[in-house]
Amino acid sequence: NLAGGRIGTPVIDPVTGADSVRIPDEYPLGTAPLLAIGLMIGGVAGAWWIPPIAWAAAVLLTGLLLRRQGLPVLPAALIGLFLPALFAGRLLMSDAPSAAIVAGALLCFFAAFEGSAAPDRRMALAFVAGLLAGLSTMFRETNALVLAPLCAGAVIRRERPAWPLFWGGLIGVAVRLLTSQLAFGSALGTRAAWSWGL
Repeated sequence: NLAGGRIGTPVIDPVTGADSVRIPDEYPLGTAPLLAIGLMIGGVAGAWWIPPIAWAAAVLLTGLLLRRQGLPVLPAALIGLFLPALFAGRLLMSDAPSAAIVAGALLCFFAAFEGSAAPDRRMALAFVAGLLAGLSTMFRETNALVLAPLCAGAVIRRERPAWPLFWGGLIGVAVRLLTSQLAFGSALGTRAAWSWGL
């Protein structure tokens, strides 16, 4: 439905016959646009390619992060070989995109704050790290648990690239809040009142 420009799905009550429109998925809207891109490019088969591509990106980005930190890159393969990853990598869910975006944010973060790059490049990397960290909440709110302590520590320590990191994160979270407001009628709430989510 999202690829067709609709968020809700028409539903007919089997008992009363009444028509209504319901939002079938009340999770953040990050996965749906990725799948819509896959649908537009390759039809249904294109959508099914998104999770394995995202897992491959997560493995590659984690390998780059490990290499950047002077560590062996082989452990990055464990992400792709982890049994739940092999299962979740075949599903049209947010697991694989979450892993990829968090790995990308961590790579940019450490390149910005531990790198010897030019100051302008470090500022740009910090902004991208913050943006990815904020946008990661478009897939799962819990992604922020990995990234928020690093970002908060950089801001509290007043490290030079901290402000671009902060503004990038703020923009990413604002996108998440705006899409939730537009789709679900609440910037902070996406799930039903009875669930444990935000």
